Amino acid sequence: MTKLMKECESLEMYAIGGLDGKERVAFERHLSSCPACTAGLEELTAIVDLLPMASNPVSPPEGMRA
Repeated sequence: MTKLMKECESLEMYAIGGLDGKERVAFERHLSSCPACTAGLEELTAIVDLLPMASNPVSPPEGMRA
């Protein structure tokens, strides 16, 4: 596996905020020079932004605050 392929594998985790600080900075550096990841991130961001609307709201169970 090439270094580029390995860096591209972080795209999904980056899109959902799943990278730690060091990983995030490294991926952002990669992102600035990878058109494929830049385009992929735009697509994933649009999908991730819709996820909260994909489920029905629920009330928390009684006593949960306690």
